[in-house]
Parts: sequence; C-alpha cells; structure tokens
Amino acid sequence: MKQRKVWAAAFAAVAMFAVAACGSDEEATEEVTEETEAATEETTAPAEDYSMVKAAVVYITTPGDKGWSYMHDLGIAQMESELGIEVTRLELVPEGAEAVAVFDKLARDGYNLIMGTSFGYMDPMLEVAAKYP
Repeated sequence: MKQRKVWAAAFAAVAMFAVAACGSDEEATEEVTEETEAATEETTAPAEDYSMVKAAVVYITTPGDKGWSYMHDLGIAQMESELGIEVTRLELVPEGAEAVAVFDKLARDGYNLIMGTSFGYMDPMLEVAAKYP
C-alpha cells in the first residue's frame, strides 16, 4: 500500500511538470521581444562617415594559410563591406627591421589606420608610432 502511494505521488509530480511545460509562454515572449526592440533602437547608431580613414593591414603570412592571417582577413573584409573602408594589404612582411621600414612607409604615405597581424610587429609599430603621433 505504501509503495502505491509513493508511485501515485511520483506520477502526480511528473504529470504536474508535464502540464506546466505545455503551458503558454506568450507573455514572456512578448516581454523579451519588447526589450530586444528597445535595446536595438538604443544601440543602432546613425551611419558614420569613414571617408577620412586610410587603412592598411600588414600580414606576417598570407590569408590563404587558413589560420591566423585568414581570420584577420575575414575581419578586414567585413570592415570593408560594412563600413566602406578600402584597405591596402601587405603580405609576408618579416618582423624586425623590415617591418619598421614597411610601417614607416605606410605612415609617410598617409595611412592613419595601420594594423599589424603579428605580436612581433608590436615594437616596430611602437617605434614608428612615436614618429607619427
């Protein structure tokens, strides 16, 4: 008899959860939709003018390697398509003195956004940035 009561209670609990799970969550969906729309309205900024940006990216390898440079190139391509910025790409630039010369030439040529895709470019970029604040 006691075992029957335990099974009946377990069945009742399972049935209660099943019925609750089948209920409508229409209110919750409406609230989330309203909150999402409000957040979208707040974060949608007017289109920016990027015509003054002259950008270049310096790769340690080629984007065709499907690795580090490839992932950078995907982001650069998205920047070009979404922001309308034309980006000059330089590939296979070794770290060190040659990188300093490349970054220096880009700065002299008026590039105001220069990205290096290697941690080994950090010191050369800092050196050149000091000359072109």
